[in-house]
Amino acid sequence: MRRLAALFTLCCATLVLTSGGLGLAAREPAPVSEDIAGLIRRSAPRVRALVMGEVGPVLSGLRSQGLGHGRVLGRGVVVEASAAQIDELRTQPGVTYITLDLPVSVAMATADQAVGGDQVRAGGLGRTGRGIGVAVLDSGMATHSALRGKVRAEISFVQGEPHASDGYGHGTHVAGMVAGLAPTGRVTHDYRGGIAPGAHLVNVKVLNASGFGFTSDVVAGLEWVIANRAALGIRVVNLSLGRPVRESCVVDPLCQAVGRAVAAGLVVVASAGNAGVSPTGEPVLGGIASPGNSPHALTVGAVNGRGTVDRRDDTVATYSSRGPTAFDLAVKPDVVAPGNRIVSLAAADSLLVLTFPEIVVAGRKDNAYARLSGTSMAAAIVSGAVALLLEGAPGLTPQQVKLALQATSSLMPDAGLMAAGAGLVNVAAASQVTQRGLTLPLPGTLVAGVPVVPGGVAFWDGGGLAAGVIAGTGLRVVDLATAVAAWGDPAVLRYADLNVFGLVNPVALLPPNRLLWGEVASWTAAPALWWGTPVTNPEGQNVVWGNGSDNVVWGYQGDNVVWGYGGKNDNVVWGNSQLPVGDPPQ
Repeated sequence: MRRLAALFTLCCATLVLTSGGLGLAAREPAPVSEDIAGLIRRSAPRVRALVMGEVGPVLSGLRSQGLGHGRVLGRGVVVEASAAQIDELRTQPGVTYITLDLPVSVAMATADQAVGGDQVRAGGLGRTGRGIGVAVLDSGMATHSALRGKVRAEISFVQGEPHASDGYGHGTHVAGMVAGLAPTGRVTHDYRGGIAPGAHLVNVKVLNASGFGFTSDVVAGLEWVIANRAALGIRVVNLSLGRPVRESCVVDPLCQAVGRAVAAGLVVVASAGNAGVSPTGEPVLGGIASPGNSPHALTVGAVNGRGTVDRRDDTVATYSSRGPTAFDLAVKPDVVAPGNRIVSLAAADSLLVLTFPEIVVAGRKDNAYARLSGTSMAAAIVSGAVALLLEGAPGLTPQQVKLALQATSSLMPDAGLMAAGAGLVNVAAASQVTQRGLTLPLPGTLVAGVPVVPGGVAFWDGGGLAAGVIAGTGLRVVDLATAVAAWGDPAVLRYADLNVFGLVNPVALLPPNRLLWGEVASWTAAPALWWGTPVTNPEGQNVVWGNGSDNVVWGYQGDNVVWGYGGKNDNVVWGNSQLPVGDPPQ
């Protein structure tokens, strides 16, 4: 009887905890993103949302409310419903988080030499990326002579476009930079093949013929790549795309998918975004795009090489997005690479070619070549570089790849970590590390006959690194023994520390605010910059800066996301107007 009484008491307690009726305790509503919360307050009539959680219970909850659904992901479901119906879904079993299914868009042979890719392919190394698969999640790939025999598999996740061809023209250009073949004949001297011409490509179409897709399309593409990575030999994922950051990377479905891909052993290369300057010329801080804000992604910003292989005149491109990341305040990008005026493959009759015929520099039909600029191009260069490294050392983990590339990059002090990360990649030096291990001094190389000294900086940051550097507690000087141990296990390097290799590395002597912000540090009297800090450049322009709740207004104007400064909706820093299809004035 005592056991029966105890069982009865337990059942009653369970009812109190789980039941939502008859005055009993209701289920705590699942959290939602800030933009979803705003739409609920305004009773928006139609919302496209990603309902995250256990798929089975989520689908049951939708049926109980009489709601249909769109794409089903591994950890979520796309739902189009009223804001009130979305609000009701928060209490359904299995729902853990709800966010908008936001639009995602593109982040639009000299570059090859500038990063040392030619040195890795030539001489005794002779690497071309052979045996390494690179999945390009983009607008598809067109038929092109430089891609003949290169594409091992293709699939489309774009609704209404089941074919994986490229109606926009961006994916083809990116694919050519990663692994295109050198053209036959004298079509152009500006394109001599991709960084890793021996690698094979996997065409994963997630953007439509206008260059846009949804977050759920990209997540679905990443899930497919993870599931097929072994069968297709995929080791690298290129994401030359992005969208504004609207929530912490911890709950962002796109960042979560990137984390799962990296956990599966894939190196995920993401563009930083093209939100470094507003259309009216004001510099923009904190414009890193998602999924480049993921601490697991190898996030790449763009430099303007000014048409030469000499690194001494290189600067970070004005359009290249700067850190820190919104919400998490993490230091990004991780590295930078050439991204300005890059010649690669043109997709005949694509929207880019038809709208901007001036970008085509040579050839015609399936042997045409076009010039584009953007962090998309910079990311593609790094993806090709990673393929070269992996061919020479197939056992590398994603963490080792990032460590080798960061430690051997050339620091750009005028740009600071928030604009250039660890600096301009040097594939030739990184290749030496992957063969010999991380020893001190770090290897230097010659680029165009000029000695290139590695900056010797590496970091993993999800937030906290900048505060630690400013406070004087987050900079760690790494000695030889620690460097050797870190190569065997990168976790030896503490998360959110700025790791500086070498006891006499001059980086450790830089003023903290200068190290983080570069020249921006001289534009403000504040010793440290945080969200909301007033920053005025030498021209007297206010730097666009804020956190979306204090002095920045988020919203949409057509396809362009608006971040207004000081409550004004006049500074568009992301969207179509920022696609650098021409040649930015630098």
